Amino acid sequence: MPRLVDILALLSWALSAVHAFHTTEVPPLVDVPVWSMATRNEDGSTNFNILTYATPVAIMPDRLYCLGLFKKTKSYENFCRERKCVLLLLTDKHIPYVRLLGGKSG
Repeated sequence: MPRLVDILALLSWALSAVHAFHTTEVPPLVDVPVWSMATRNEDGSTNFNILTYATPVAIMPDRLYCLGLFKKTKSYENFCRERKCVLLLLTDKHIPYVRLLGGKSG
């Protein structure tokens, strides 16, 4: 039979974990690969997006990635419509452009 002190400790841990998560409009700073994502606009022109949440989930029979996109962006709208994009893994030489272009949308 669990002791009361153990139950209280577990409850305290569970409650603190719940408060650790919160919504935010500002993406967190993370040290992960940065991608440029190209999608096609309705008029045929190209739209680019800076993306930090891209993980391969399958390579056969098709190469599939799990992507994290903000919903209120042109890239999200284009990707939902076309169901395809081009991903380019950026390097250190692209750092100045990420801040310049990363905060703009459509």
